[in-house]
Amino acid sequence: MGKKNILIMTTAVLLITLFCNLSLVSASDLKWNAGDIIVWGRYDEASIIVKDLTTDTTLEEIGQGGYDFQYNITAYDSVAKQYDYIYSDPSGTNPISTRSFDWEDFANADLTSDNGDFINVNYYYDENINRTILTTFTLPVNFLSYRLIDPNWKGLNQRFVDVFNESYLLDTEDDPWSSTVYNFTWGTFLNNIDYKIMGRSKLKYALNQFKDDTSKWKFEFDLSGYLHHSIGGGEYAAYESYVVTLEVEYSDGGVLEKYVKETSYTRLDDDIQTDYLNHRKEALGGLKKAMLSLPIIASLIGLLTISTFILIRKRKK
Repeated sequence: MGKKNILIMTTAVLLITLFCNLSLVSASDLKWNAGDIIVWGRYDEASIIVKDLTTDTTLEEIGQGGYDFQYNITAYDSVAKQYDYIYSDPSGTNPISTRSFDWEDFANADLTSDNGDFINVNYYYDENINRTILTTFTLPVNFLSYRLIDPNWKGLNQRFVDVFNESYLLDTEDDPWSSTVYNFTWGTFLNNIDYKIMGRSKLKYALNQFKDDTSKWKFEFDLSGYLHHSIGGGEYAAYESYVVTLEVEYSDGGVLEKYVKETSYTRLDDDIQTDYLNHRKEALGGLKKAMLSLPIIASLIGLLTISTFILIRKRKK
């Protein structure tokens, strides 16, 4: 048997093993209490590729890896809506900590229209072009502090609806040459980008997806050509592409099943092109679950190594 055939058969066996070991059972009815040990997997991937378009030279830096971690729930207080737990991962075990699972604590901190809670934006008046531009965009909403949450889905979905108030003021910027004040609302922001909220590209339809029993949410923001980055000397340029996605899913009982956040962009600085990717996923059930939706080869490599690696490579075509 030739080396090529042996390689194909070996790969096939490994792939079959991979899928046989991946559980596809839904955990949508999973609840939790004191005495439970809950295991998640975390997978991270980051890459930056810098291309010199004049010399056709490329610099790549790629890192990926993952691990299992767990919460050992030692106490549960349904009145105070707090729990004690012991966190552990491959690096060790932490002392007992206390954390809130109160959905209102989460909503009051992260699900408001205030700039810096669910969303963070910043506009800047660029005197070189005499107009206001967007220079900052992040999604600071912190679901990972609430991997376990009181499953009041009706209350949470109403707070999501409240977040996306088109008239809510996100930022203001003064025109330095006049008394004009530029107001940027949620509506202003959304009208200038491509987006999908709960799979819908129009806000009025998106808001209808936040139903009383919804425990899965997805947000996609494409700011290509609208978000700007500094190029030095007080000047800015628009990103060629800039996309942020966030997907979160809980079990009916309030256990985080899936968290995926990804940021990718392409920027040009004269003849230098930079492509950036940052991907993080957590999944209930361990690392294999966290890697389930990844391309087959990436999943296979990750499961075989279960470690972080960095590759730096220069090449000239």
